[in-house]
Amino acid sequence: MRKRRKKTLSRNKRRRRFFSSIVFLFLVIGSTVLITNLFFKIETIEVIKKGSLDYTNNEIIAVSGIQTGKTIFSFKTDEVVSNLIVKLPFIGSAKVERKLPRKVKITVSEVTEYASIPYKGGFLIVGKDLKVLSDASRAPMNTMSVYGLTPSAFNTGSRLKTTDETTPETLGYLFNEISRIGWFDKVTAVNVRDKLNIMLVYKDSILVTVGTQNNLDYKFDLMKEVIENRLEEGFAGTLDISVSGQARSTPGEFKYPMGFFDIGDEE
Repeated sequence: MRKRRKKTLSRNKRRRRFFSSIVFLFLVIGSTVLITNLFFKIETIEVIKKGSLDYTNNEIIAVSGIQTGKTIFSFKTDEVVSNLIVKLPFIGSAKVERKLPRKVKITVSEVTEYASIPYKGGFLIVGKDLKVLSDASRAPMNTMSVYGLTPSAFNTGSRLKTTDETTPETLGYLFNEISRIGWFDKVTAVNVRDKLNIMLVYKDSILVTVGTQNNLDYKFDLMKEVIENRLEEGFAGTLDISVSGQARSTPGEFKYPMGFFDIGDEE
């Protein structure tokens, strides 16, 4: 009998401890929620813009989805960043910081209009990362023109897609190398229709035959060295860097080759 009573008492103690633990856990959770709601409500949303962004602070805050009066932990920073970059295309990068206890800081940077691509009587404007920024009736000044491809259906804020699925990758390599050697403002046009015979134009005066995208870094270093240091100032004509380690220049009147301005194959 005594053993049974002891077992019963032991079970009751364990049950009381278990229920006490549950109650304590709920009290902790409730206290945490209460403290969060009382002391961590958003009062201020600060927006810092880098570059010449036309979006207003109110537009940026609205797209972010962050609201004053809500708790500072009511949002996921990665989701806010994604919304800003996709829904406001000219935002190239975004950073969201919680400044406890009641402030959120949003920092956004402008993406540069990098290239213009003919599309249905107008142009698609893309950034260096091939993000579609806008469609326009005219190509903006100081963007390079890209020929030899056909964009497929697009959404502003999303990466460029083309009927030839390999073209964006090729363009990405080209844009990276052009930026690396500091020639964003010097390359006026690119043609990528023939992946074995990529061409670009330097300052509307030199037609450069790049060939394939193999060894692009080496080819672009050679091209920069030849044009900036070996050719006479004001040189016009052609430059062939398609054969690895070689650069052959031919002076003459600059002309765009036949078919340079053609778009890629239609869908």
